[in-house]
Amino acid sequence: MRDVELVAHDLAADETRAEIERRWGKRAVISVAFALSASRFFPTLKYALGHGKACTRIVVGDAIITPHAASAA
Repeated sequence: MRDVELVAHDLAADETRAEIERRWGKRAVISVAFALSASRFFPTLKYALGHGKACTRIVVGDAIITPHAASAA
């Protein structure tokens, strides 16, 4: 179950969930659900506490480096 499928409520998540259950059982589905939930929790908490600033400028020595956004593939 890819995180993108789950967040987008994609129907492919149902197929992936069924495959996980078929291979490893219901406990594996629960484990994946907790792992996906936890992976979304920390960034949200960090942002809510004011530490989730976007990287817009990095200073290394005297040089200022501006990161470029990754292209969507």
